[in-house]
Amino acid sequence: MFLIIRRPQLRQQLRRLYRSMHELHDRSVAEKRRADTAAQELEQLQLAVNVFRRQSIEIQATISRLDIRESAEAWALGAHIIALLDGPVPPGPPPRFCPSCQIADVEDYDLPIPHTDDSAPCARCRRCGHNWALDPAADGCCAACGGSGNLGRQGLDDPPCPCMTPEQDHLRRIRSGANDHAGIGRAIPLS
Repeated sequence: MFLIIRRPQLRQQLRRLYRSMHELHDRSVAEKRRADTAAQELEQLQLAVNVFRRQSIEIQATISRLDIRESAEAWALGAHIIALLDGPVPPGPPPRFCPSCQIADVEDYDLPIPHTDDSAPCARCRRCGHNWALDPAADGCCAACGGSGNLGRQGLDDPPCPCMTPEQDHLRRIRSGANDHAGIGRAIPLS
């Protein structure tokens, strides 16, 4: 059935009414979709909260067993808490990232130090080709010691390499433990 309406004002009013009915229907569909999406997000949030509550109960139970006086047990429990928070730790060494491109595609190699039988451990990024030394003390700048200050005998009382300044030698002796006094670990200043 079609109505033939001859009055233009009435025709415009009916068109507006028809459009508003469609817009109202479209709004209700959109509101239903928003409500469904909000309900799904709420369910996912409730699941995440329940998982977090279970984890926090486990963490609180583990922390309550923590005894500061037993340092070995405290370290083990601390590692357990970190594993609960971060998830399981993958076996093997942690991945090393390139400092320039931040990608974990790194290979290790030994850079020979000239005129010695020693080498410095280094790493190279397979993507960008960036090279860096893994041991900051090892350097190829000195052919005698490789930048470490030790002349190869590795004794605590060995004389330092001539390339070392007195301040660097003092730090070398502290790092190597030559200045430990009665096992306390205090450095005795060299005079």
